[in-house]
Amino acid sequence: MKTVLHIGSGYKKGGGGAFVLRETLRLLENHTINYLIAVDCGNSETTKEIKSWQQYRGLQKVINAVFSAEQYNEIKKWTEGKKFDVIHVQNYLSGLSPSLLKFLREQKKQGVRLIFTAHEYSGICANSCLYNYEKNAVCERCIGSKWKFRCAFLNCDRRGRLYSVLKGIRASIYYNRENIKDLFDCVICVSEFQKQKYQQDGYDSQKLTFIQNPVSDVFSVSRIPEKKKQILYYGRISPEKNIELLIDAFAEMIKEPDLTEYKLLLIGSGDSVYQDRLQRRIRDLKLEKTVTFCDMMPQQEVVKKVGESMLCIQPAKCYETFGLTVVESLLAGTPCLASDIGAVGATAKQFGGYVFTANNRDSLIETAKTILNNYPEEFDSFLEKRQCILVDIRKVNRVYKDRLLEIYSEESKRIEEN
Repeated sequence: MKTVLHIGSGYKKGGGGAFVLRETLRLLENHTINYLIAVDCGNSETTKEIKSWQQYRGLQKVINAVFSAEQYNEIKKWTEGKKFDVIHVQNYLSGLSPSLLKFLREQKKQGVRLIFTAHEYSGICANSCLYNYEKNAVCERCIGSKWKFRCAFLNCDRRGRLYSVLKGIRASIYYNRENIKDLFDCVICVSEFQKQKYQQDGYDSQKLTFIQNPVSDVFSVSRIPEKKKQILYYGRISPEKNIELLIDAFAEMIKEPDLTEYKLLLIGSGDSVYQDRLQRRIRDLKLEKTVTFCDMMPQQEVVKKVGESMLCIQPAKCYETFGLTVVESLLAGTPCLASDIGAVGATAKQFGGYVFTANNRDSLIETAKTILNNYPEEFDSFLEKRQCILVDIRKVNRVYKDRLLEIYSEESKRIEEN
C-alpha cells in the first residue's frame, strides 16, 4: 500500500480545489496511507496545519510570500522520519510559498514520486488564471515564455501593483530557479482545454494527463423542488465572473411581457469593491426589487436555491479550468447556461447545459429567452439528458480513484517513460 503525502493551500475553505483535495482523501481512504499538509487542516498524527504567508503583516508578509523559511522548516520537521512513496500537491500558491518546492526537490532526490493537480493555470501563469485584472481581459502573453516576470509590468493581479510584483518574483523562483516543468513527474489537468494550454507552454506531453474532477453527491437530489420564476448565479463575486453582463442582460430580458415576473438571485462573496459596483449598477437600472444579493450560505441551502431556480447562469469571461457549478446545477435539477470560453463551455455541453457567446450580451439575452420562453419542452429535454448523465456521473469518482492509483504506482511511471 502506497504512503502518500497530500499538500494543498486550502482544505476546509470553499472552492473547487479544496473540494477535490477533500474528495481525494475520502476516496483513497482504504487504498493508500494518507498524510496531509494544508493551511487549515488542523493538527493530528496524520495532518499538519501550516501558517499561511497571508497571515503575516507588512514586510514579513512580503518575505514569506517569496520564500517562507518558517513554512519550509515546519514541513521539514514534521515529515522527518516519515517515508513517502508519493507526494500529491494540489493548488498551494494561495497559502504556501515557493519554499515548498525546495522541500519537494529534496524529496524527489530520495526517490519520492511527485504529482501536481493543476486546478488553475498556476503552472504556466504567474497570476494563476490567464487573466489581467487591470485590462479586465484574458491574457496569454506568458504562455510559451521562459520568463514569467512580466506579470509585474502588466499589473495583472486584482489587488494591484504590489501583488503583481510579488507574483512576478515568486514566478521567477518556481519557473526558473526550481523549474517546475521538470520537478513534477506527472501534472494532472482537470480538462482537456487546460491540458492544451500547458502543452502550449512547453510542458512535456508525456507528463500531462487529464482526469475529470470527482463529483460530490451533496448537490444530487432525488426530488427536484417546485420551480420559481428565478434565475440564479452562485460563486465568487469577482470581475472575471462578469456578473455585470448578467445584470445588464436580465434588465433587458424582463422587458419581455412573458418574463416580467422573473427575479435574479446572486449568491456569493469575494471582491467587496466589485460587489459595490454591481449594487450601483442595480440601482441605476432600478432593479432593486428584482435582483437580490446573498452572501454564500450553507451548501444544503445553496442546493435548494439552485433546484428551485429555472436557470443557472455562469457568465464568466475568464478561462475556467472545468466548471464545477455546471455539474452541481445538473445534479440539483436545473439546466445551466454558461459562457462558451475555456473549459466551462465544453462542460456545459457535456452535462446537459447551454452556451452563449462569451462576453456577448445579445447572445446571452437571446439564448436565455429561448430557454425560458420554451421552458416545458426545454426542461423535459434536460431531464432526459440528466437521467443518462447521472449514470455516467456515478462512474466518475471510481475512475478518478483508479486513475490516481495508477499514477501513484511506479509501474505507471515506467509505462509513461516508455
